[in-house]
Amino acid sequence: MKPEILTGIAAIISAGTALVAVFIGPLVTAKINRQDSLSAMREKWIADLRETLSEIISTAETASSIIVQSRAIEPNFKEAYNKLVLLEGKAKMMLNPREVDHNSLEMILDSIVQLAGDESIKIKEKMPQMRELTESVIPVAQAVLKEAWERTK
Repeated sequence: MKPEILTGIAAIISAGTALVAVFIGPLVTAKINRQDSLSAMREKWIADLRETLSEIISTAETASSIIVQSRAIEPNFKEAYNKLVLLEGKAKMMLNPREVDHNSLEMILDSIVQLAGDESIKIKEKMPQMRELTESVIPVAQAVLKEAWERTK
């Protein structure tokens, strides 16, 4: 082959390579950036859910241990119960209803709020039941958080 033809072919290949790089490069960069931002959002979600569930456990045990005097609901109980309901709603908004572990966690949270608000159960009976429920949150929450962490990696 003549050197002019080889030079022309080399120029065409170089131009084609540059053209592909111009179009493919930004696509690859966008995909990498998207994965990085998803990982960051998942990490924040994990931290927020962990904190919310910790607050729920603490608030539930506080709400169920406040002594009700003279059959009137104390303001401290109302405050703790309202906080518990707020935290339950926040946690539920963070859960995926399509995931089995998420649904299990949601059912436990429902039970916690229901028990905390049940005035017909005496404190001595309520505390062990609440302790059992709050302790059951931990393994289910760990499964939910572990699965989310695995997706983040």
